[in-house]
Amino acid sequence: MALARWSAAAFVAAYVLISFSATPNPMMALWRPLLVGVAVAVALQLLLGLVLRDGDRAEIAASAVVLVLGAAWVPLAVLVVAVIWLLAIQLMRRRRGEPALGLNARTVARNLGVFAWAFATVAAIPVVGWAIASYHPADGAIEGATGTGRPDIVLLLVDGYPRADSLVEQFGVDNSAFVTALTTRGFLVAAHSRSNYTATWASLSSMFYGRYVDEIHELAPPPADPAEQYRRVMLALGRAPVLDGFRRDGYEIVTIPSAFESAALTSADRILTPPEWTSFELSLIQRSLAGQLAFRLAPGVVFDQHRARLESTLQLLGDEMARTSATPRFVFAHLLAPHAPVAFRADGSPAEPPACFPGCSPYGITSAADWEGFPGQVTHVNELVVAVLDRIIGDDPGALIILMSDHGSPRTGEAPANAFRNFFAARAPANEVQYEDDVTPMTVLARLTDLPFTSGDPYRAWISAGLEPLTLTPYTGPEP
Repeated sequence: MALARWSAAAFVAAYVLISFSATPNPMMALWRPLLVGVAVAVALQLLLGLVLRDGDRAEIAASAVVLVLGAAWVPLAVLVVAVIWLLAIQLMRRRRGEPALGLNARTVARNLGVFAWAFATVAAIPVVGWAIASYHPADGAIEGATGTGRPDIVLLLVDGYPRADSLVEQFGVDNSAFVTALTTRGFLVAAHSRSNYTATWASLSSMFYGRYVDEIHELAPPPADPAEQYRRVMLALGRAPVLDGFRRDGYEIVTIPSAFESAALTSADRILTPPEWTSFELSLIQRSLAGQLAFRLAPGVVFDQHRARLESTLQLLGDEMARTSATPRFVFAHLLAPHAPVAFRADGSPAEPPACFPGCSPYGITSAADWEGFPGQVTHVNELVVAVLDRIIGDDPGALIILMSDHGSPRTGEAPANAFRNFFAARAPANEVQYEDDVTPMTVLARLTDLPFTSGDPYRAWISAGLEPLTLTPYTGPEP
């Protein structure tokens, strides 16, 4: 068949492209859902062709199925209006005694194909623009740089992990066993570490630039559109001066992104991507009628994927550090835990999905029951983290290891200062760097390079507005 005949595939492509344009994601998040979606649509059309024994009718039926299951009501409405219009014309011609239009399945299928591919082409235009704007090839070590004798640097970001005193205050949880496990392995654990921001994207920006967000000219002033704020952070992270500093020192940049790929280091020399669903893929499925029906029948599938991705992230990290490298590496792994969803009990068994799912995002804690399960997730995350740290230390005992969170986890009704009380621990076998007891993310990486950075003294903090990480309100409460 000619390309114009694969209408179902074109509609699926348009659905994915339009969704991608409306969400803040890097280009690497697009290809898998686009290819898988098109392949499923082609398979559906072929299957219907075998059942109906008519390629034209199969094309029409497959297009109708994907539009309905994808909840693509706008193009479906356009097609329905077009059909009604054609029927009205046929009726008027009959009343006038004029010959009927030569409509048949083949004519309808061909016109449907033209419409579908035109729709997909229009949907692709902003995606092409974003691809051009965000293109930033991996740089590699700067010419003439040498990393001889320098240690590997591992940064494991445990998203939303509270400081020890915050766990006691909010949950009555004594985390001293985990702190002891780290100190016996050579880690210095900061008792008063604190973030300057309550959102991951703002914290990462300050960390990879070594300065406050309002001092980063790529981010100030922030755009009004929330999606554009995330895109702006993505572009800024790809060009962060801390990465240039590591490259000048001969480092290879390696990253393992979380399901939030909008927080990834897209300019890394190597990106190790876990095979499980990303947040963008989940949103595509969740917004579709088919996904809503599937998740109501089996909501645990999403959380199985989340648990598997956490384990894959740590597996990839351990495997990377077990690999011999001719050059030193800066490895940034982003573990989306103990951040919501609460997916583990303390013993590692699956936790119950939140009652609101699939009608809500799984990445937010929405009920008291979720908060009650949070300490158990922290306990299991501790076990997972200690296991991968033991792997890294065993395979690369000279590595400088930083284990930290980007912000705290403020339980509903508790002091807002808990949003800033983040966790921090560092193991520097050769004493390459010293961190204060009240270290902030902003100073962690910049002091490992020759770059100047903001001291952060006196301490200042900001609260991000909901889903707008760069819309910041100064925090004026007691110091965390």
